Formats: sequence, structure tokens, C-alpha cells
Amino acid sequence: VFSYLRAAANMSLHHLYLKILPLLVGTLAYEIILWLLVRRADRQKQPLRRRRWLAPLTIILETSFPTLSLLIMTTEPDLRPASILAAPAVSMYFLFLILSALRLNPALCILAGLTAAGGYFSVLIVIYSRWRFASQQDILLSVSAHIMYGVMLLLGGVLASIVAYKIRREVSQGIAHIEKRQRLEADLEIARSIQQDLLPREKPRVDGFD
Repeated sequence: VFSYLRAAANMSLHHLYLKILPLLVGTLAYEIILWLLVRRADRQKQPLRRRRWLAPLTIILETSFPTLSLLIMTTEPDLRPASILAAPAVSMYFLFLILSALRLNPALCILAGLTAAGGYFSVLIVIYSRWRFASQQDILLSVSAHIMYGVMLLLGGVLASIVAYKIRREVSQGIAHIEKRQRLEADLEIARSIQQDLLPREKPRVDGFD
């Protein structure tokens, strides 16, 4: 985002910066509010499980940030369509797909992939409805190439879901192993205390033996 904002400033497109700045500030404000909610829930030891809509909403909002940035860029007549589709904001889709895997929820990863692919296709529809590409012979500017980019975003969400599933399974198995070990240690401690209670507290005294 900052890369093409800097480029826009060099091109004297200061109004583009002013258009994207509220979007950036709004996204940062949402992330700060979400962080405060999670921190308060941790302090009160009350997880946010009741707000199941919060995680999907966050995924949709975060993954839609590149889409909104690209749509704002389409309003600038001085920018060429090829420049918009090659903007750094497109790469941010994959960044959010990678971050979605950290939630260890395959369904949310799929949702991120669908949101990213749907957002990219919506940008393509807007661009193709407003401009005509000067060179349809360039394979990088063809419709099939752009469709393939959207499909790759969807596949990125699928791959992120597979990674999230495997990591979650390994973590669950590790936690189960630790809990099993703790239960075993607790059982051994109980057996040890029972054996100690069965032993006489004083030495037995038998006549004729010292």
C-alpha cells in the first residue's frame, strides 16, 4: 500500500492518497479495537466463543482491504488498468491468506480464499467494464491470465486451510499427550500416597527380636 501511495505522490496524485488514507485508518482502528476486546477477554478469563461471528467478520474485512484499495485506484483516470492489476495491493491478498492460517481454522482459511478471489474478480469486472486493453496479444493482459490469478487466490485459501488443519491436529495431539502424561503422573502420585498409608507408621515390636 505504501509503495503505490509513494508512487502516486510522485505522479502528483495526492487525492489518491487522501482516498486510501481513510481506508487504512479505518482498518487499523478496527484491528486496535479487536485487540482490546481480546485483551479484555483474556484478563477476565472469558473467551470470545460466544461471538462466533467476530472471526468470520474479521477475515472478510481484512481480506477485503486489497480489494477496496484496488477499487479506489480504478477511479483514477491517470492510472492504466495494467498498473492497477500489478499494484502491490494484489500481493497483499496472499499476505492475508497466510495470516488466516494462524487462526488454525480451515473454514476461515477457505473463507479468506473465497473473499480474496471474489474481490479480485470484482476488480476485474470493474476494470474490463471501464477500459479496453490496448494489447490483447499480451498473455499477461489476457482475460484467461487474470482469471487464473483469481483461481490461484482461491487455491491459496485451500492450501492455507490444509496447513491450518495439519498444525491444529499436531497441536491437539501434543495437548492430548501432555494431558495424558499429567493424568498418569497424578495416578502414580495417588498410588504412592495409598502405599505410604498402608505402611505402619511405627516400627513393629516383636518379643525376642531386637
